[in-house]
Formats: sequence, C-alpha cells, structure tokens
Amino acid sequence: MGANQLLMIVAALAILITLQLSINGSLIRSFVSDLDGEATIDAVSVGEAMVDEIQTKVFDENVISEVVFDSTLLSSPVALTREGLVENSVAVYEREPFQSKIKFDDVDDYNGYTRIVSSPRLGDYKVRDSIYYVRRSNLDQYSNAQTWYKKIEVTVTHPNLLFPVTVKSVSVYRQYF
Repeated sequence: MGANQLLMIVAALAILITLQLSINGSLIRSFVSDLDGEATIDAVSVGEAMVDEIQTKVFDENVISEVVFDSTLLSSPVALTREGLVENSVAVYEREPFQSKIKFDDVDDYNGYTRIVSSPRLGDYKVRDSIYYVRRSNLDQYSNAQTWYKKIEVTVTHPNLLFPVTVKSVSVYRQYF
C-alpha cells in the first residue's frame, strides 16, 4: 500500500467522522427538542390545574363571611399570605396528597406556595405560586393598594424544560353578586 492510498483512507475516515458527528449532533438536538416539547405540554397542564385549584377558593379572607363594597377592607398587599396555624402547617414543596386543597380557604393563601407534582413519564415538576393585586386599567401592573383584581402566576420548572413555564390568570371579586 502506497502513501497516496494511505492518505486517501485517512481523508475518507476524517470525512466519515465529521459526517457522523454532524448526524449525532442533529439527533441529540432533536431528542432535546422532543423532551422539551413533552415537558412543556405536561408543565402547562400542571400549571392550569394549579390555577383551577386556586380559582375555586374565595377571593379574600375578609369576604368569606360577608360582602365587601370597599376595596380597602380587603387584605393588605403585604398580607397576601397564609393566616393561622392550619394554613401554615402545609409543607414547603408539598407532595401528593396536597393539603392545600383542604387547608387553604382563599386565593392569597397560595402566595409563595410550592409543590412537587410527579409525572409517571418525566418525573417531578416544581410548582411555585405568586399572588398580587393588579390595576384594573392594566392587569399586568402591580398595585400597592387593594383592588378587586388579584393576579395569579404559577411557574412550573423541570430539568427537561429549556425555560420555565408560567401560567397566568386573574381572580376578580364580584362584589355585587
């Protein structure tokens, strides 16, 4: 075997290796994209379920037993959190069965609440809730005063997600019903 033949074999191997690395990189990117897509669908489902649970609760602690016509009688923006021993007994990063479903009685009890939701296929999703007052004129703008609107933001994270998923909703106090 001559030097020319050896050089051609080395060049062919270099081309083959480059082609194989390119194919492997493409397969890995496709796999990561597929996992992100599946994790995103699950994360949206988890986030929507959390929003649905929150929306079943009373708007504010101060309207559980009476109707309020003055928004200043609602909980202070700095007091949007759990009240009492029962609500505060819910664990950080709670796992199923979720005690929040029975121990929380109003929307702002979920402010700062965290839970872990297990998926049979992809494992654990971490869920974190944020609740705050927003302005009627702009439901994306925080309010430092009580309003008839509370923004619900549920952020879901997972190792397979390229970016966290945030599901948002607004809880409205309908004081005239």
